[in-house]
Amino acid sequence: MIDNDIKFTMRPVAIPFGYRLSYKISLLCLCLKISCDPRKSCSLIKLQLIITTLLSQHNLSDLVKICKDKSYVLTPIRFDPSINKAITFALKDGIITKLANGNYKLTQLGKIFVDRILDSNILSKETEELKTLGIVDDEMLNFIVNTWRYND
Repeated sequence: MIDNDIKFTMRPVAIPFGYRLSYKISLLCLCLKISCDPRKSCSLIKLQLIITTLLSQHNLSDLVKICKDKSYVLTPIRFDPSINKAITFALKDGIITKLANGNYKLTQLGKIFVDRILDSNILSKETEELKTLGIVDDEMLNFIVNTWRYND
């Protein structure tokens, strides 16, 4: 027998910061500033690799080993659709620009945005992790992608 006095109350549910679009856009901009060569642009695969690696300490340490020590560690590459969504919003907001070769680069507005993040020590953990990783060059990226493709 079911009582008729059961009531449901809707409560607002906070979205965890890792799923917020503003967080992904901020990571995207930090990645373009810190882990991509400022004279060049950054490919979608490189952005996906670096940003998704930040979400796992184990994967981050593996990527650091590959980039710093030039040692072979099989690292998984995941493609997160929310990063693509963040790129779309950042393009529309004028924070990044897409070049003719398909790569992405910070605009002047994006550089101001990143400087504000760095000056206010917001996302300090992520900033330190990106600095530890350093610039991921295209040679390393190609090595990682080719190794991943052939071992999968």
